Formats: sequence, C-alpha cells, structure tokens
Amino acid sequence: MHEKAKSLLAIGIVALCSFGVLGSGYLLIHQIADARLEDSGPSPFQMVLPQAISFAPLECGALVVHEAKDVNGEVVGLAFTAVADGFCGPIEVMVALDPHSGRVMKVEIISQTETPGLGDRITAPEFTDQFSGKMVDDFKQIDAISGATVSSQAVAEIVDSSVRQVLAAYRGES
Repeated sequence: MHEKAKSLLAIGIVALCSFGVLGSGYLLIHQIADARLEDSGPSPFQMVLPQAISFAPLECGALVVHEAKDVNGEVVGLAFTAVADGFCGPIEVMVALDPHSGRVMKVEIISQTETPGLGDRITAPEFTDQFSGKMVDDFKQIDAISGATVSSQAVAEIVDSSVRQVLAAYRGES
C-alpha cells in the first residue's frame, strides 16, 4: 500500500507541474497575441470612417460588418467590404454606412483588376464620391464611366445589394 501511495503522489506532482507549465505557456502566448493586436496599427476601416476609434465585428447575413464607435462609445457608422465581378475580375469595395439614416458615407475601391485607363477609373474620387450621401434607391443615379460601363455597374450593384443586406440585418428586418 505504501508503494501505491508513493506512485499516486508522484503522478499528482507530475500532473501539477504539467498544468503549471501549460498554464504559464498559455498566459505568455495570450499576452504576446494581445500585444500584437494592439501594435497592428489602425483599422483599415478608418479609411472610410476616420472619426471612429473602435470597430466591433457583427454578422449581417453573409457579410461581416464592423460597427464603428467614437471616443464617447456612440455608433458613428458601419463599415464592411464586399466583392463584385467586374469586367476583368473581382472588384473589392469598402463601404461606410450610416445605420440611422441609411445613407452611404463613403465608398473606396480596395482592389480591382480592371482594364488600365478604362475600368480602373472606378478607383477615382470622381466616381466613388458619387455614392456619398446617397440612399439605396438613389444608386440608379450613379453615372457610369464611359468605356467602363460593366465595371461601373458592378460597383453600383454590389454597393446596392450589400447596403440593403446590411441595413436589413442590422435593423433586424427579414
């Protein structure tokens, strides 16, 4: 019986040491990960919502939307990315949206592979600024770029469909 107690005591000590090592490792890795997140710099969504200081992800249908808050914790907008098929390939769009009024605050083209000198003009402020201040039903009034109708329409359609989806999900509509 005495040998059995020694064996159990040894196993217990080894188990406690193992838990201590694993727990310490977890805490160290967790601290390193937190530090990296803090050092990762500003959110890319600050490009479209510069007044925001924090961005919290929300699921809105198939899109991940970031609820942006200011220093007072007030919601200043929703930011998200969406992808459309352009003439030459995918077009990734970043959108800032006012959830209270339903107006688009800003649209930026994040990536695209459209024809240089034609379709790639969708990245110009002359095109993207047309979305600012517009509501869903106003997107029909976006002027397409001459010679880049497919690219222009792709952006307008993805902004329209994603804004509709985000607003419905955020407001709890079906």
